[in-house]
Amino acid sequence: MRTQSDMFRLTGFLAATGLMSGPLLAQHAWAQAAPPPPAAASAADAQTTADPPARVGRLALVTGTVTFHTADDTDWSPATLNYPVVAGNSFWTEPDAGADLELGGIRLAMDGATEVDLVTLDATGTTAAARQGKVYVRVIGLAQNETVVLQTPRGAVTIAAPGDYEVVAGDTVAPTVVTVIHGAAQVTDAGATLSVGPGQAATFTGTDSFQGSVGTASQDAF
Repeated sequence: MRTQSDMFRLTGFLAATGLMSGPLLAQHAWAQAAPPPPAAASAADAQTTADPPARVGRLALVTGTVTFHTADDTDWSPATLNYPVVAGNSFWTEPDAGADLELGGIRLAMDGATEVDLVTLDATGTTAAARQGKVYVRVIGLAQNETVVLQTPRGAVTIAAPGDYEVVAGDTVAPTVVTVIHGAAQVTDAGATLSVGPGQAATFTGTDSFQGSVGTASQDAF
């Protein structure tokens, strides 16, 4: 009877130990299998996620020989249709060529022998420099606080409303001419600001000090 009682107690002890160790082993196994908590995002990652993507346009039309270079490369390369256009790009059309830059709600058409540099292209607006030649600008719409500025050798043209505009850059001999077909613009140089309304053209001459006047616009083939 003692042997049977001892065996009964031993069996009970082992069973109780198994019942207690089972949950502990399961908890230990779960702790080993559980993945570690995700690391907190760094401030740089959070900033990158919050920043909106850069604004990108495209080369919407290419006629004849058109070349370009980026901000990091001054060598001119052949431009192809639908090439992505970003700030820092420069475009050049040969005398018998033409190109259209589509920049959101802005269409910028380049005549032959024209150079245009994209200075800024983002949510706040567009700034382009017409170094030489002739540019036709169509502004379909402007967001609130959005600006469109076209720089010329004799001043900056700020487009104040949707419409159609033509800008002749001019040179040391030929005048700079800003024509407003539809819309409104302001031309600012170092000394004065001229407002140009629909059907008007502002003409600037001179090299060191510029003289400007506003008159009736005339139509040309471009």
